Amino acid sequence: MANVQTHFITFHTRIKLVQVEENQVLRDARDAVLDALRAGLRKLFKEKGTPVPTFTPFNQGSYAMNTGVKPVLGREYDIDVGLDFDLITDDHDPVEVKIWIRDALKVEGITAEIRRSCVTVFRDGYHVDLAVYARPRYGTALHLAKGKENSGAAHRLWQVSDPQGLKEKIAGQFSGEDGQQFRRTIRSLKRWRDENFSADGNAAPIGIGLTVAAYHWFQVQKTTSWMDNKVTYDDRLALEQFVRTLTQNFTQVWDHDEQRRYPRLAVTLPVQPFCDLFEKMTNKQMDAFKQKLDALLTALEQARQELDVHDACAILNAQFGDAFPVPDKQESSKATRAGISGSGSSGC
Repeated sequence: MANVQTHFITFHTRIKLVQVEENQVLRDARDAVLDALRAGLRKLFKEKGTPVPTFTPFNQGSYAMNTGVKPVLGREYDIDVGLDFDLITDDHDPVEVKIWIRDALKVEGITAEIRRSCVTVFRDGYHVDLAVYARPRYGTALHLAKGKENSGAAHRLWQVSDPQGLKEKIAGQFSGEDGQQFRRTIRSLKRWRDENFSADGNAAPIGIGLTVAAYHWFQVQKTTSWMDNKVTYDDRLALEQFVRTLTQNFTQVWDHDEQRRYPRLAVTLPVQPFCDLFEKMTNKQMDAFKQKLDALLTALEQARQELDVHDACAILNAQFGDAFPVPDKQESSKATRAGISGSGSSGC
């Protein structure tokens, strides 16, 4: 069996996206949007002659949970920011607040679009998803503004949400080196997603869904030497076991329109509102997801069976893209004969 751990570590180093606070370019991009929003709100509400609404921003999503990956060629950086508005949900329609944001950001170089769960701000090379939160008159729980500009009353609501609680659960699931393998596995699956699915619509499984799936089902894969207690991690095996578990958790549902059964995977958010994170995927999209997971699992199993490192990495490269290294055939053959082993340690 070829040892490909060092190549998984190289792959992870290439795709890992550091947190916003560690990346000057992304931090500047985020701050530029927030500065423009504050200035726009001041101008907008001065014209109305009413008090200017204020907010406290916080990072959320993959940046907050430290599970981000660099975008593949042709796609943009995606920055997730929560806006905790100092207002009472009972006094404002959720879409009304989103319209404030959209209108406040009508400045040169910025395009803002109201989406169901956020306002997306587009600039060259990146976009910022602004999730709008506020609190009810009686209570302290954050509520997320849901709804689009033309949504009916039933689809315009303030939905209880706990982004900080989710961040803490993901961060606390594993620690130390185990936690590093946990995050490496999530990033690997996200890059696989980006290489194998279109970025349009809901065809691709969302990143938070893959992250929470790992929270529910990921298992650390490591061995400890009985001679010196040295711990060695196996990322290929960790990913193989995780993907196998994902495929085993699909159930069959009946599609009345198509008159056939489809596989579906439900991944429940472990904090309020406890929703299925893949509920927006259609049955056909779920079917495609399952088929691609099956193909990934087969590739991971084949890589395990290969004796030559080059051949194993070539199989993995076909799934994960060019960021996954494929060593020279002659050099990999020498390494295989020499029995070189690799440590699982990697910065996180």
